[in-house]
Amino acid sequence: MKSKLPSYFYLLLVSLIWGYAAVVIKQTLFGITPLIFLLYRFVISSILGIFSISKKNLSIFKNYLPQIFLYSLLSTTVSLALLFVGLQKTSVLTLSLISVCSPLLLSLSAIVFLKENESKKFRIGSSIAFVGALIAVIAPIIGPINNLGQFGGNLLIVLSTLADIASLLILKRLVQKGVPPLFLINISFIIGLITLFPVTLYFHPLKEIFDQIRTLNLNYHLGVWYMAIFSGTIAYFLRAKAQKTLKVAEVGIFSHLQAVFSVAFAILILKETISSFFMIGASIIILGIVIAETR
Repeated sequence: MKSKLPSYFYLLLVSLIWGYAAVVIKQTLFGITPLIFLLYRFVISSILGIFSISKKNLSIFKNYLPQIFLYSLLSTTVSLALLFVGLQKTSVLTLSLISVCSPLLLSLSAIVFLKENESKKFRIGSSIAFVGALIAVIAPIIGPINNLGQFGGNLLIVLSTLADIASLLILKRLVQKGVPPLFLINISFIIGLITLFPVTLYFHPLKEIFDQIRTLNLNYHLGVWYMAIFSGTIAYFLRAKAQKTLKVAEVGIFSHLQAVFSVAFAILILKETISSFFMIGASIIILGIVIAETR
């Protein structure tokens, strides 16, 4: 138990950092478009990370090139781009409801791909929680006000969650094989920068990219730097380090805590309001989680 305590502490910090990150993203997107925001963030993270890559790390990179590239692509360019674009269209409260089911889906994926064992009760609880998440996703098109834009944002958040789960499964294997977590995080942002740059150029001319960053208000710059340093390099490193000693299901539990932080910050800072569909979805999800996590 003692050997796991540092990992639990790392994940607690990650939950707090990422719980607040959703609010930071939402506020910063008022001043900068999603892809340019993310590109700017990757530039900062890559500059910070490139100095920590050694010759030994490069030999590891060659040995595990396909897995490292796939992990990096899924965890940065795919997952984060979908998250940023999706969050521009939907609320932090909805994001929290969808993401709270992430650990359950992560554990189910670990059962299939990593052969980790979970009880029948866990599977039943997970299924119930997914029903609650589904209500949160489709609420914009079944509620009194039909909002296809928010529904589209919700779908992007779901896809972002799936990409992140896939990256976590790859991360688990790589860390267990002895690949240093810090190296994985740093190389992932460098690969993220390389792969996101052409995508951003497709939607935004180079002059527009520079102009948006150059004329950005200081508060928005601080938002990008928070995402790059705290929500990026530091949080990803802590999560990867914790993965080494914990089961996937144990890591996933802390996503519930992250969602609690996100909801609190969304209400207190963004003044988002709780709808009846949110309450219904949240109640069903909580019931599912209680059933799934009760051993």
